[in-house]
Amino acid sequence: MKKLIKILLFSYIFLACNPISNPGKELYKEKCQNCHGIDGKGLKGLYPPITQSDYYINNRSTLACIIQNGMQGDVEVNGKIYNEKMPSNPLLTEAEITNLLNFMNSEFFTDSKSFTLKEVSNNLRNCD
Repeated sequence: MKKLIKILLFSYIFLACNPISNPGKELYKEKCQNCHGIDGKGLKGLYPPITQSDYYINNRSTLACIIQNGMQGDVEVNGKIYNEKMPSNPLLTEAEITNLLNFMNSEFFTDSKSFTLKEVSNNLRNCD
């Protein structure tokens, strides 16, 4: 019984000190946060917000392509024009892009439907 208690106590301490990471959150920190900010609100007129972005909501089927292939040229987000180049991320897998999009949905939107791997795969096949 003492051994079981020790194992449970160790497990509790380990999990408390090493919370399970969210792969989408880690990818956002690594690939997106520098420009779009920790809170997704963008960078003062240079980089558009993701948080409550009308562009994000209205272009669901192209988001995976934008993440994978980048973007350049004018883009209007919440009534404001942005024109900084977004770099491509061609090495991200479909699963990583799905995780990234689902993290952004959960973090920056209140009622956005989750992405499935199948949806992201289909969207990536249709990139222009």
